[in-house]
Amino acid sequence: TIVSGCLTAIKNKASEFNSTGQTLMTNFISGVKSKDSATKSAFTTIVSGCLTAIKNKASEFEDVGELCITKFIAGVKSKDASVKEQFVNSLSDAISSIKDYYDDFYDAGEYLVKGFENGIDDDIFAKIVACIRIAVPYTGMIVSTRESQASRERVLHLGISQISGGSKTSVGGYAEPEPEAENSAQFDVSDTRTLDEVINWLMTMGYIPSFCTACYREGRTGDRFMALCKSKQIQNCCHPNALMTLKEYLTDYASPATRELGLSLIQKELQNIPREKVREIVTERLTKIENGDRDFRF
Repeated sequence: TIVSGCLTAIKNKASEFNSTGQTLMTNFISGVKSKDSATKSAFTTIVSGCLTAIKNKASEFEDVGELCITKFIAGVKSKDASVKEQFVNSLSDAISSIKDYYDDFYDAGEYLVKGFENGIDDDIFAKIVACIRIAVPYTGMIVSTRESQASRERVLHLGISQISGGSKTSVGGYAEPEPEAENSAQFDVSDTRTLDEVINWLMTMGYIPSFCTACYREGRTGDRFMALCKSKQIQNCCHPNALMTLKEYLTDYASPATRELGLSLIQKELQNIPREKVREIVTERLTKIENGDRDFRF
């Protein structure tokens, strides 16, 4: 009975230790998102400390296990060799499983730390964005939610033309939350803000968030698009379309605070439409949007 109880306790402890280690590894892997050296240094320190703690715990557990084996083997009164063998094997397996898991965790942690040695930091990332924008001024550049809010804000000023917000990368992620145990995410998301928060943030910085898809739908692509860009005439489509699509979003989805901020921005930007006729059409369509009509575009 005593031997059985000891083995059960050790197996439970091994399972608990294994579960804790898996949780730690998952958290650390999903938590490494920034490319700056300070975060890498902090992560390295945390992983090193975690590995040391696990190593010490593994050693401590191994010592306890060996002591148990010695004491119980000496105390086993039965002459049945199979009883002794069964006990020794069970306890050895428990100790081996902990050792194996420690080795796996150590290898994974070492890989994570070394895996970022050739990564680029935020400064280099910003320079790359600036160089691409100078080299190909009419090419769209998108920055996803894999980058942090701070990094996205920085490169927005350097030539990013499109960003994502409220992104979900798992299967059916927009329909319903997915249990952690069934995580199917294609990659980690660093900027976890909602779309409403991202829209509010953009407007606070003075940008006009646009949901416009008119160029694709009107066939303004390829050489047609380039001709409008180079002559700066595209502004006569992009600006009013941005205001109208923003109004749709504010009406249908925005929080009260974002809606108030957006409506104020639209009224201000209306005055920046150079052609009076276009301004009148946009004003009329904004009213229609408020009344339920949708999908206007130039």
